Amino acid sequence: MKTLRYLFSLLVVAVAFTACKDEDLSPYIDYNGVNTPIGINTEQVQMHTFWTDTVAISTEMAANWRASSSASWCRIEHQPGTPSTKALNVITDLNRTYEARTATITFEYIHDTSVKKVVTITQPGKVKYAYTNENASAPEGMKKNAMFLLKQINVGWNLGNSFESDGDETAWGNPVTTRDMIKGVKAAGFNAIRIPVRWCVRADEKLNIKPEAMARIKEVVDWAIAEDMYVVLNSHHDQWYDRMDSTKYVDDVVNENFKQMWTQIAETFKSYDEHLIFAGMNEVIERVNGNENWGSYTEKTLKRQQTLAQIFVDAVRANGGNNAWRNLMIQPMAASADFALQSDFVMPKDNVKERLILEFHYYQPYSYAGGGATNGFWGAPYETLDGAYVNGESELADKMFYIQTKFVDNGYPCIMGEFGSVAHLEDLEHMNSQAYFLKNVVKSAKDHSFPAFLWDNNLQGSTDGENMGYLNRNDGMNPYFPMFIKGVMDGAAEGKYTY
Repeated sequence: MKTLRYLFSLLVVAVAFTACKDEDLSPYIDYNGVNTPIGINTEQVQMHTFWTDTVAISTEMAANWRASSSASWCRIEHQPGTPSTKALNVITDLNRTYEARTATITFEYIHDTSVKKVVTITQPGKVKYAYTNENASAPEGMKKNAMFLLKQINVGWNLGNSFESDGDETAWGNPVTTRDMIKGVKAAGFNAIRIPVRWCVRADEKLNIKPEAMARIKEVVDWAIAEDMYVVLNSHHDQWYDRMDSTKYVDDVVNENFKQMWTQIAETFKSYDEHLIFAGMNEVIERVNGNENWGSYTEKTLKRQQTLAQIFVDAVRANGGNNAWRNLMIQPMAASADFALQSDFVMPKDNVKERLILEFHYYQPYSYAGGGATNGFWGAPYETLDGAYVNGESELADKMFYIQTKFVDNGYPCIMGEFGSVAHLEDLEHMNSQAYFLKNVVKSAKDHSFPAFLWDNNLQGSTDGENMGYLNRNDGMNPYFPMFIKGVMDGAAEGKYTY
């Protein structure tokens, strides 16, 4: 008898556990067991935000009861209180869409389910920025604002390891770029090309660019535009500023040379229409005692990089002509999505609305996509295999969501200026996983409203090094492995811009 009383005393102090599935529900058992009407102080609960949110409601229920939710993203949990008066937390998960959503929580007595009360929970969606497609004040050929312009890009390609090499365009083993190569890029399905350029090896110490060097870059830009492609022209591996070494960095000199460089580029392309986009920098990082630091930066280094970003915008705008309206791309430190998401990164000021674009690069996880990769597989279909990287899809979706929410939803369209993976060629299964990775990155980028540009340096081989060759420049731009290009194009076809 004492045992039964003891068990009963445990039962009567038990606290209800609420969940979304009835089979998971356990009742709250009060002290007196008297059936009374379910007392809840509201029939409607409005959540505050699309982020994970919590709102408390009060209840008075003096009998065995349970609660169930109609949606997995909405649930309740108890707060401490007396047996007959409880505060309940309504908790909603992150709403990744632009649409408000509703769920209902049903409270009912366990032994008399006709006694119930339904509370409707409403959670707002994200707030969409009201972009305009065109600026009527802009001259012909320059009317498209950044978001509308980027929606014209299906998927882009990088002319990697050519004009950003430390000598002429063949210094890193690539052949001279030809018009047929550009046509081959277009034929493969890409309608945009990013041309990385190291200007300092084509200029004197004051960054006066050699006329013949500028003419060569202009020639390649013209070939791409003649194919009705969009072109991104940048400053890439200009180590006099983008490997910031505090022991050698002289702000006034660097700033003046940077302005001089971009003023010349702007003047050369002054009459070009909106098919040409300028990107101020590439992956600016800090050097400490000669070592490149990709994982962090100092406040001083960030300030220097953001000063250069403002100089870039001001120099291009001051040049006039079509450059007064040109769409311009801005990079965070290291072109890192993670650094872009930090609170200390801000976009520069511009006197033209909706013409600035954030550029970030995506080689994540680096243990799969980067040089010396240790993970041989990516994606849910391959997670049970040895050497697999797990949770790849969810990490990708989260990163794209946060970039979209901070920038696209606040008036700054985005470009994934580089993405790709080192070769995983051990067997067909490894290659299938790489094709799956490429497809998912392009699709997720597009689903969050950014076009993606494949990094292609024309290198193939093992994972020891940045071997990211996709179109063979030595063989008529035929794909090294068609399945990889198919993965990119499938992702572009399946992805849908949300703006």
